Amino acid sequence: MDEIYIESTPIKKENLIALTLESALIIVLFKYCNCVGKISLKNIEIENHSKSNRKLIKFDPDFLCNVQKVENLDSFNDLVKPFYVRNKNHSISGLSAICREMIVASESEEVIFLLGFNNSCLQSPTERSSWTKFCEILIVDAFNKIAENYVNPNKHIFEIPEEFQQFENHLKKPLKINDKYKKEIKKLKVIIKEDCRFSEYNHPTLADVLIFLCLQFSFEFLSENIKFELFKIFPLISKWVEDMKKYDKNLLVILENTTSLICKSESKTKFEQLYFLKNNSKEALTDDNQFEKYKQFNKIHTVQANITKSFEKLKVKDIKFSSEIKYKSNYNFEWSSIPVEIHPDHGGVPNNRLQRKKEQLKCIVDIVMSLAKKNETIVDFCCGSGHLGIILAALLPDCRIIFLESKQFSLLAIKERAMRLNLKNCLFYQSNIDYFVGKFDFGISLHGCGTATDIVLHKCLQKRAKFICCPCCYGSIDPMPHISYPLSKTYKNIISEREYLYLTHAADLTINLENDIHYMDVIDTDRKLFIMEANYECMLSRLIPENCTPKNRLIIGVPK
Repeated sequence: MDEIYIESTPIKKENLIALTLESALIIVLFKYCNCVGKISLKNIEIENHSKSNRKLIKFDPDFLCNVQKVENLDSFNDLVKPFYVRNKNHSISGLSAICREMIVASESEEVIFLLGFNNSCLQSPTERSSWTKFCEILIVDAFNKIAENYVNPNKHIFEIPEEFQQFENHLKKPLKINDKYKKEIKKLKVIIKEDCRFSEYNHPTLADVLIFLCLQFSFEFLSENIKFELFKIFPLISKWVEDMKKYDKNLLVILENTTSLICKSESKTKFEQLYFLKNNSKEALTDDNQFEKYKQFNKIHTVQANITKSFEKLKVKDIKFSSEIKYKSNYNFEWSSIPVEIHPDHGGVPNNRLQRKKEQLKCIVDIVMSLAKKNETIVDFCCGSGHLGIILAALLPDCRIIFLESKQFSLLAIKERAMRLNLKNCLFYQSNIDYFVGKFDFGISLHGCGTATDIVLHKCLQKRAKFICCPCCYGSIDPMPHISYPLSKTYKNIISEREYLYLTHAADLTINLENDIHYMDVIDTDRKLFIMEANYECMLSRLIPENCTPKNRLIIGVPK
């Protein structure tokens, strides 16, 4: 039976238990989807939750009366909780992905209908979809902001999270429903109320359920007066909330039973007035494009003059931009040394790409094999089709190989292939990079797109792990809350973030600067300086032969 692991913190003095919002949401959806007997729900007690910035909700212990308590093992700490486990070696992290699994397990047409057209609701991972990010991360952040205000004894003003305005703006937009889906709805004979406007269709989806539950948990910390004022400011959200309550009575009953077990020691009436988090004014949040700023891969427009000016600023500081031609490995991988079933042509690589893919893989395998040691944990970040990790799993049977990929269909294909090859040292994590928090010794990434390479670098530096990264899609580099550009102190003192992004766009071009130096080297030099600031030895190299791919740069790091 598949398993879901949530986490709780016992509050022994008060005889209460505390859960993150995500864990509470999982329990509500677990009951709603009637997963008892289909999925096993397990609770890991965390004694100290102070390191997390996620706010906790205090519940009566009865809330977990039917949840099995399990000991917190090291193997449970690789992924952010809650997480889902299928067949012991396949784990899934991320609120949306776990909820999708529960909905499918429900085997109820009515519940599965929440997945919308082609069962695709919230299927895209957060790093690729601004909508998934909003429903999985940003609306949860809104709850955390409200909870933070609530526990602060000096707060008398309720700060309205900007996510409320973002969702209000989203509801203003006209619905765009696929004609094919309209026909499917008619076949299913689902009752659609034309006067109801939900987040994606004329009926609720998983997105609506998650947002609704997050808001309802948030409202538990607010007085009726504050809620009344909120609904006056956000009339579309007010109507949407009422429509959600009318649409599914079963969900409402489960929610009410859950919220009745919330224990609040503070008064809900302490907030005396409202104000907006941003610039202290409502007007600051009424931009109709507010939600769009969270769209991933928003590209700035640039011209050659901007690129040249930014580069000249770095050039006059005498920074050396280079990538050594070849890393001297003491290992020479031969394809004949492994079964032909492990070769990439057996993993779906088309013939017109096969030779170049084999050249890329051989080069990286040579370096990994020269640096890897017995019993190490190696993570193949953004593993895609898993060709690199499959080879390493075969060559390093004493090492643990973790395949980390956010796309379900890719990971399932890798898992099926590893099982067919009888590789016993593999684990499969369907997860964003940020949700992976486990210990590891070696990180590898072949053509991690844009910012993904820098997230991998940050993970490796945090764990003091060795790494080999082959960056890709420099033009898709995009600042994130925990990653700002430039990375290194040296670059930060010379150029601004915007000037840096001009250079990342130029790095996607195929024009060399001078002496075989490319704008890719300019960006990777910033990465190298940043890595060296973390007390690492770092080398910029290239895949051999260089024509195996235009994105042929390598970043190799070993902690000192």
